Amino acid sequence: MKKDTFGLIIATVFAVCFSIVIFSVALKYLQQKMEEKSIPAICGKKIPPLEKDVPVPKVLKLPAFIPKKQIAPEKEVSKKIGEAQKLTLPIPSSHIQVISPISEQLATATATVTKTIAKIAIILDDGGYATGGFVSKLWKIKEPLTISIIPGIICSKEVAEVSHRCGFEVMLHMPMEYCENSKMTNEDILCLADRKNDSPYKWALLSGMSEKEVQRQLEGAINDIPYLKGINNHMGSRATADARLMSLCMDKLKGKGLYFVDSVTAPKTVAYKMAKEYGINAARRNIFLDNVNNIPYVRQQMYLLIAAAKKNGTAIGIGHITKASTVAVLSEMVPALRAQGIEVVPASELVH
Repeated sequence: MKKDTFGLIIATVFAVCFSIVIFSVALKYLQQKMEEKSIPAICGKKIPPLEKDVPVPKVLKLPAFIPKKQIAPEKEVSKKIGEAQKLTLPIPSSHIQVISPISEQLATATATVTKTIAKIAIILDDGGYATGGFVSKLWKIKEPLTISIIPGIICSKEVAEVSHRCGFEVMLHMPMEYCENSKMTNEDILCLADRKNDSPYKWALLSGMSEKEVQRQLEGAINDIPYLKGINNHMGSRATADARLMSLCMDKLKGKGLYFVDSVTAPKTVAYKMAKEYGINAARRNIFLDNVNNIPYVRQQMYLLIAAAKKNGTAIGIGHITKASTVAVLSEMVPALRAQGIEVVPASELVH
């Protein structure tokens, strides 16, 4: 009898141990299957992967019709970029509103929302080259940024789609002619390319265009980007100072329900003035965030944007989606702004 009891106990212990092992193996197998079936999400929403997702090229491959002598050698360009990134332009402390350290801001970001004391709009230009890499960090920001997209380039429509799904506002970054003495990149040179060729700036607005040409250019660009709410200029130091061209431009924009933000790429710009004369809701850029692609510099420019907003009630800052420093600083600072009484709003809220 004792032997039977002892044998039963041994059998029971063995059965329990065996069951635990089987359960552990099964649980691990189920976890692996669940991970394999998980679907990538952007902004917390499940969406199908984008068809195109390419990194921003360091130097664009230029078409044959652009004289190579106009373009600085790649080594020289890289050297200048390296020198620029080492710069951190000093800004007088009297011009900067003191803001608590980022770590403290993040610690209080989930606390009771502070009363709004100022509003800022952050426009990110040059959308359309890529959606992945460091750009993908933007899609996780839960505040309504404004993404301005160049028409007709590799990811223009994809960036518009993702921006819209993330709750960001979509703008058209309209290419416009620059002055000959302006600092030019390889991308800028394409603006004056033959528009009959396959150029990303085939819809650029150039001085000397007829009324029909201006209408054709605007309609082509507007139809290329979905979800548009407004427009700002890409380059345009010559175009925005051309009263005749801006008059034609605003005349064709009138009645389309789109606002206009003057990027103020030239001191003699008349774009904002003309927009107002034609009854178009408009605004002017206050601060450029990333003239230097350097994290300390971009952070300082964000402080200036906040200071301008606190002084005037509102402010508009313009940066670039293609600059890693800008994406890094926005990912760090934007989530903490609400706790400081600064509300990030779409550009459409700051036009009038």
